[in-house]
Amino acid sequence: MPYVHYAMGFGPGKLEEYEKMVAEMDSIERPFLAKFGGKMLGRWKVTIGQVNQVISLYYYKDLGDRDKLAAELRRDKVWKERTPRIYATIATSTISVLEAIGASPIAEKVEEL
Repeated sequence: MPYVHYAMGFGPGKLEEYEKMVAEMDSIERPFLAKFGGKMLGRWKVTIGQVNQVISLYYYKDLGDRDKLAAELRRDKVWKERTPRIYATIATSTISVLEAIGASPIAEKVEEL
């Protein structure tokens, strides 16, 4: 059960633009996630530390489901039209695949979310 952690950095003024566009895309993304067994666990704006950064955390049953979801989203007309504008706001991006350890409360609760 992998968790995928995205950290995206933004230049001056781009974070607000990104937040608005992502809010509009949420209605497309969530049904695709559900179809492939994925869940968005949250998005956070960094307020102390490396600011102008958004952290997103997703859960997938396996990485194959994540790959299927990504392929399906790339075929969606609205997604294809809007994502270039979203990507244009992002200055840096890091993706990490995480696996919960036994002492992690989220590993026990993710199915309930």
